[in-house]
Amino acid sequence: VRRVDVVGGPAAVSGGVEAEVAAQGIEVTRLAGATRYDTAALVADAAVGAGLDPARTWLASGETFPDALVGGPAAAGDGGILLLTDPDALPPPTAGFLRAHADRVEVVTVLGGPAALGGDLVDRIREEIGAARRSAAVHGTWSALAPAPIAGRSQAESVWTGEEMIVWGGLADATGAAYDPAAGRWRAIEPSPFEGDYRHQAVWSGNELLVWGSRDGSPDDPPAGAYDPATDRWRLLPEDPLPPLREPVAVWTGDELLVWGNIDGPQDSEATAGAAYDPATDRWRTIADGPLLSRYGYAAAFTDTELVVWGGSPALFGCDEGCEPRPLRDDGAAYDPASDTWRRIADAPGAGVAGAQPTWTGDEVLLLGGYARDEGEQHLAYDPAADAWRTVADPPPAATASGLRAWTGEELLVWSHPTQSDDEDRGGIYRPAADTWTLLPDSGALPRDGATSVWTGGQWLIWGGIVFAGAPPEDLADGLRYVPRR
Repeated sequence: VRRVDVVGGPAAVSGGVEAEVAAQGIEVTRLAGATRYDTAALVADAAVGAGLDPARTWLASGETFPDALVGGPAAAGDGGILLLTDPDALPPPTAGFLRAHADRVEVVTVLGGPAALGGDLVDRIREEIGAARRSAAVHGTWSALAPAPIAGRSQAESVWTGEEMIVWGGLADATGAAYDPAAGRWRAIEPSPFEGDYRHQAVWSGNELLVWGSRDGSPDDPPAGAYDPATDRWRLLPEDPLPPLREPVAVWTGDELLVWGNIDGPQDSEATAGAAYDPATDRWRTIADGPLLSRYGYAAAFTDTELVVWGGSPALFGCDEGCEPRPLRDDGAAYDPASDTWRRIADAPGAGVAGAQPTWTGDEVLLLGGYARDEGEQHLAYDPAADAWRTVADPPPAATASGLRAWTGEELLVWSHPTQSDDEDRGGIYRPAADTWTLLPDSGALPRDGATSVWTGGQWLIWGGIVFAGAPPEDLADGLRYVPRR
C-alpha cells in the first residue's frame, strides 16, 4: 500500500489513526469538507482527477445513509461518481460538481423516490447541467481542488513547474506542497530551512523554485533559498550584494533572478538598487544604476528581454490631513540584463498611476486597476517594441481589473472575491485583440484575501487565502480550478 485517502474530518477518522498510517511510510491524504456534501464533492473531484469518468453520476440523499450505502457499490460497478444531496435542494458543492463537469456528464441516476428526494430535484439537475453547458461554451468552468496536505495560509508563494504547482511559505510558515493537476493529487514538500515571510518572492528557474526575501535591516532578515522538486531538497543562496530594500520586485529573466527596488532610508530618499543571481554559477552581480527615482506602488513586469518599471508614488505613506498630496510618478524605464543598460520609456497618456497590476502578454504590458488621484482607476497597455501606449477599455461594473491574474495566451483572466465585499465573485475576462471585457463565471467559492495562483497552460489554479469576515480570521486550505472555454 503506497497511498491511503482518509475520508472525513477528525470527528469521523481521528488524527491518531492518520498518524499511525503515515508512520508506516504510507502517503496519507485527507478529504474533508465543512459538510458531508462538501466531502462527497471533494471525493468525487479526487476521483475525476485520478482518471474516473464522471459521465455516469449517481445522486443519493445526504440526510440518511441507506441510499448512499447501497448506491456506493452500484456507482462503483457502473464506473461512476456518487454525490450527496439535500432532499429538497442541490447543495452548492453538489451543484458545483455538476456544473464543473456538465460537458462530460451523460446520465444522472437519482436514488430514491419523491419521498426521499423532492420531485423538483430532477428538474434542478437538468437546469444546472444545461446552464453550465451553455456557460462553458461561452466562458469556462470552475471546480474544487483536492485538499492540500498543509495548513491553510495567506500570502503564500506559488510557481508552475510544467508539471506541478508548488505552493510554499506564507506568513511565518516553512512548509509547502506540490499539486499535480493531471493526477489531481498533492504531495508535501520538504520544509524549508527558513520560515516564510511576507517579504519573500518566488520565481521558477526551469529547475528550481528560487525564493528571495527583501532585507530591511532587521535581525530576522529573511534569507534566500532554492528548492529542487526532483530531489525534494532545499539549499541556501549566497548573500546578495544589495543594501536593505523596500518594496522590491523579483523576476526570472531566463538566466538570472533579477531584483530591483528602493534603498531603505528616510521617506524622502530617492535611491534605488538592483542585483541579479545566476544559479549556474551560484553568484550575484550588481546591475547598472537606472534613471528612475524611488517609488512605491509601481508596476514592474519582465517582457522576455527587459524589466519594465513604471508609475508609482514618491512616498510610501500618505501625508497628514491638510497637506498637499504628493504627485504620482508618471515616468518609467526598461532594464536589459543582456547589456546591463537602462532606457527611458515613452510617457504614458494621462497622469501618473499607483497600484497598477502588470501582466506581460507577449506583445504588451497590461497595466490594469491602477489609481490616478483625480481620474480614479486607469487601465493602460505599453508596447515595448513600438515604445507606445494605449488606453484599455474599462471593465463592466460587475467585473474587476484588480485581483489574481492569469494570461492564457489570448485572454487575461482576473478574479477577486475579497472577504469584505458582497456574496459574489468579481471576475473579468479581457481580450486585448478586441479591447473588450466579459464576465468571468461565478466560482461559488468562499471569499478570500491573500490567495495565490498559477496558470498551467490550460488551467488556472488558485489556492489558499484568509477570510477576515469572522472573528478570528480563518486561513483557508482549499483551492479552485478554472478551465476556460475550449
